[in-house]
Amino acid sequence: METLLNPATMFTYEVRGDVILASWNDNLSAESKAFLDSIKHLIQFASERNLKKICIDSGKPAGGVLTEDVMHLLQTSIVKIEVDKIALLESCDFHWDNNLYQFLQYLKTYLQLGFQIRLFTNKKGALEWLGAI
Repeated sequence: METLLNPATMFTYEVRGDVILASWNDNLSAESKAFLDSIKHLIQFASERNLKKICIDSGKPAGGVLTEDVMHLLQTSIVKIEVDKIALLESCDFHWDNNLYQFLQYLKTYLQLGFQIRLFTNKKGALEWLGAI
């Protein structure tokens, strides 16, 4: 297991085999430039390491808005990762979870991608589904 942490960026990536677990600090607003930059970094990192399974732990997505900038970034980048599975951990914000889930489902259909996506109530279940336990 490899954990990459940069406190200045307010996010962490933990790699378990071909799975990346991305987590964000509870104080990071989902509408901030720092959040957008973290998504760019996540996509670049996953692409460079050929990681095909992603677990997203949004924490408490302060702001809770899936901005157009984030949606555009995901739309143009998701094909670069060639992702097989995306596990979303439920946050305290149902609207954030639902918006992210629905948008990823839309991208899957619109871009005709073959990845699977599921929402989980706990990290253990998500990591089992991803084959990281």
